[in-house]
Amino acid sequence: MELRNITTFLKIAETGSFTRAAAQLGYNQSTVTVQIQQLEQELGVMLFDRVGRRISLTEKGYEFLGYAHEIVRAAEKAKSIAQKDRKAAGMIRAAAAEELLTPTFMQMLSLYHARFPEVEIDLRIVRPDEQLAALRAGELDMGLILGEPIEGDEYILAWERRDRAVFVTRPDNLPPSTTPLSLEALCAQRLILPCRGSGFRDLFEKAAAESGLHVRPAVSINHLGSVKQLLGAENTVALLPEFAVRDELADGSLQVLAVDCPEMRLRSQMLYHRSKWVSPPMQELLDLMSCYRGLFL
Repeated sequence: MELRNITTFLKIAETGSFTRAAAQLGYNQSTVTVQIQQLEQELGVMLFDRVGRRISLTEKGYEFLGYAHEIVRAAEKAKSIAQKDRKAAGMIRAAAAEELLTPTFMQMLSLYHARFPEVEIDLRIVRPDEQLAALRAGELDMGLILGEPIEGDEYILAWERRDRAVFVTRPDNLPPSTTPLSLEALCAQRLILPCRGSGFRDLFEKAAAESGLHVRPAVSINHLGSVKQLLGAENTVALLPEFAVRDELADGSLQVLAVDCPEMRLRSQMLYHRSKWVSPPMQELLDLMSCYRGLFL
């Protein structure tokens, strides 16, 4: 998703006109039109109602407006980070759910290290409940959790977003069908599921139990790279966060399997304890991760 397309969207929403937006941005009107068409194609929704010369936001356009402002603000933060000095030093004790350690997340850590080479990040793979206990005990500085919303005011929520899980398989594993696969038929597949105690697995097992089904996975594993390798086998279906297979879905090497199952959504949340002093290196990492959250989550 191009930042310039989002900026153009905001300018049209502000001016109420493709023509005025083009003039203020220094573009040809045709360029503005193409940018919005690209953005609408990526999002899969119409952002503007075009009636004659009148332009107005659609319902989805209004919904996207808030996200667009957030993305532009995050980009501005990213630019400011690049201009800050590199004097920060020390250690940050962080933990994350394994499902969230995507290649883009690792790229973000590499960028942080390039900016602040004197800061050591001690990153551990820890379950959500154990992260909360470690934050409470002062054994962790910050945690990245994939789960249900954290209740109460004991923790500071640095940022969050909702993510959904999907069942994915190779395109040649199952024939295309307009009818979603039943839960019973899904449970008969060679299933790769997150380990017990992982939020998305809990949601799936609950849905299966409500239908009188028992889930027997072939493999339980949280390591994304291993799951993707296992998907090379025939008749294999994996339950994964959608963000973790974004590239594979885009290039067609994997496909989302339509399943007659309630949608499974959890929250990716960056937390730290309310009593925790946020050091400058930690604040820098929080800011950078906030900029990247739309990419790696």
